[in-house]
Amino acid sequence: MAEQGTGAQASDDVILIADHITIEYEVLAQRHGKSPLQRVVSQVMGRKQIIHAVSDVSFTLRRGDALGLIGSNGSGKSSIVRVLAGLQRPTRGSVWATSTPAMLGVSGVTMPDLSGSRNIRLGLLALGLSPEEVTEFYPKVIEVSGLKDSIHLPVRTYSSGMKARLKFGIATARTPEILLVDEALGVGDSKFRAAAEARLAEIQRAAGAVIQVNHNAATIEETTKTCIWLERGVVRAAGRTADVLPMYEEYLGTARKR
Repeated sequence: MAEQGTGAQASDDVILIADHITIEYEVLAQRHGKSPLQRVVSQVMGRKQIIHAVSDVSFTLRRGDALGLIGSNGSGKSSIVRVLAGLQRPTRGSVWATSTPAMLGVSGVTMPDLSGSRNIRLGLLALGLSPEEVTEFYPKVIEVSGLKDSIHLPVRTYSSGMKARLKFGIATARTPEILLVDEALGVGDSKFRAAAEARLAEIQRAAGAVIQVNHNAATIEETTKTCIWLERGVVRAAGRTADVLPMYEEYLGTARKR
């Protein structure tokens, strides 16, 4: 279990509490038989196995916080974010929040046959903005996404990085109280990453809070004040980002000179 807040600059205004979150998945442990019939029987009658994705994780988020979740692939980071966003229920534990966290990830939905411009307008309407607000926020989305030269092309012609930039611009158009960023800054060039980090900083200054999920230590170092390091669903360390990252990098064998 990790009880995690932020540094001295954070307010005492608690806006999210994750309390003893445990996430388990039940799967079939299949045995691969030699014949097609044996394989079918294995799929139906296979022994059930419990996968412990996250084990007893707790933390507190305050207004103005920038919290990082780091860990190797399969460490449970994205599972926690899905629970925080209300996309799945934890097996045990609870989440309390003053508003529903807005989840930003590279898997967001776009309409491939429509232009980037049209996707922006539809995306903003889906977020609950009025037509007048869509007109107001539209230029900001283009600015943050850096897609000015391609904004009228169909999204199916975009690279994966361009699509992620478009989704980031839409999702951060309006300042949410709690923003969950799942690996979204790992795409795009340095110019986009700088713009994205600047937008996240704006959200924090506007009294929101950000949870940044990434396995990249450099991104976490640049965008968060505190972080939680997970491995196989278990908290290995929690505290100031400057203290936790060296331990994580040593574990990975990628320690950097500071």
